[in-house]
Amino acid sequence: MKPYLYMSVFAFVLVITQNYLLALLFSNKISIEISLLVVLYSVWSWEDRKGFFLTILLGLFMDWCSAPFYGLYSFSYVLIFLIANSLDTVLRSRAHGEILFVAFAVFIEFLILMIFYQEARNAGPFGIFWRNYLPQAVLLCIITPFLSKFMASWEARFLNE
Repeated sequence: MKPYLYMSVFAFVLVITQNYLLALLFSNKISIEISLLVVLYSVWSWEDRKGFFLTILLGLFMDWCSAPFYGLYSFSYVLIFLIANSLDTVLRSRAHGEILFVAFAVFIEFLILMIFYQEARNAGPFGIFWRNYLPQAVLLCIITPFLSKFMASWEARFLNE
């Protein structure tokens, strides 16, 4: 029971930090979705039940903080979790498979947001892709190895029962 409490607090703090503090730091020029990397890390390193729980929590907290309507981030994170879970063995066998899948996951999230988010569709999808999602994908691919080391140490400290 204790690991789930820690995961709830961690998910809440992560989403608040990501949505508000990093937005202030980068002046809303680029969004850094560290929560997407945490979802992917939970697929690669944790058992399915813990990873799915954290995915649902991160999706709900993201919906509460920044979604145009509820369920958008929850749906996209669960979909990315399921795709990553099914492709886990294929990605682990390739060199730099995690980094390639992070880029793929950012693109999947972009497509989901473009399908459901009207304001983004009205602004033109290619301008938003080059301006927001391509820099985000590059930045998340760079951050992935460092965040994996941090998450491994955090997991060893708090989540082992």
